[in-house]
Amino acid sequence: MEYRQLGKSDLSISTVGLGCWAIGGWWWGGTDVNESIAAVQKAIDVGMTFIDTAPVYGWGLGEEIVGRALEGRRDRAVIATKCGMIWDREEGELFFEDAGHRIFRCLSKENILREVEVSLRRLRTDRIDLYQCHWPDKTTPLELTMDALLTLRDQGKIRAIGVSNFTASMHAECLKHGPLHSSQPRYNMLDRK
Repeated sequence: MEYRQLGKSDLSISTVGLGCWAIGGWWWGGTDVNESIAAVQKAIDVGMTFIDTAPVYGWGLGEEIVGRALEGRRDRAVIATKCGMIWDREEGELFFEDAGHRIFRCLSKENILREVEVSLRRLRTDRIDLYQCHWPDKTTPLELTMDALLTLRDQGKIRAIGVSNFTASMHAECLKHGPLHSSQPRYNMLDRK
């Protein structure tokens, strides 16, 4: 396995990572929890260190599975998760409705500070290596979003900051207020729409 530095962070990650959207189940037709745990553990055992998940993957199940899978292996993994997509309250911008849930994009400071605590519990860890804004939120200025992320970094709860699905102009705005260590566009070999 090859490894590279993630942006200008101090994180070294495998060039092949494991995306955990499907193990959350909801979008992909169900989850076999034991099989999913075994898949994450096998990825770590063969040298994949980059494990990417998000709270919205299975309404928290994806993060819970990653947390369980990494027990005893945490020091061998770089955990990436996301913030800013909520379904337990109506805040921010309505994004879509599915499986009986209304999903909102919300990158307010208050929401990010709340979400990180829940993710830390689900992931069974004291830090998130890469914390990414999942989707832009038109209701929150990016300056406030970056302030929240920098606060978490300064508290040691996250190590690096990333964005997902952001435009070039949004990247530029974020960079006015702090570093970005990663940018994750949607890319799926099976879903090419």
